[in-house]
Amino acid sequence: MEQRQNLGIGSRPQQSPSSAHSAPATAMDKIKAEKARQDDAFADLSNMLGNLKDMALDMGTEIDRQNKSLDTFSDDVDELNFRVKGANQRGRRLLGK
Repeated sequence: MEQRQNLGIGSRPQQSPSSAHSAPATAMDKIKAEKARQDDAFADLSNMLGNLKDMALDMGTEIDRQNKSLDTFSDDVDELNFRVKGANQRGRRLLGK
């Protein structure tokens, strides 16, 4: 039973976060509290966006690196294709076809 209460699933109702704190006395206090909550949310959002930007930059760098590797690979494949065609032509000539 104690574990259920620690996890917040006990039989007694849990207080919501807004009712757990003392209610702001004036409208200005309410506005300040809401503004602080929004500032915290915006700071969290800003941090997440910063992390996403860093990941996007890392992905872009990795894509550029792999594109360069693919260009080199493509050049090698073109060269090998040219050599195989030449070998096939020589083989056909030797076989008299």
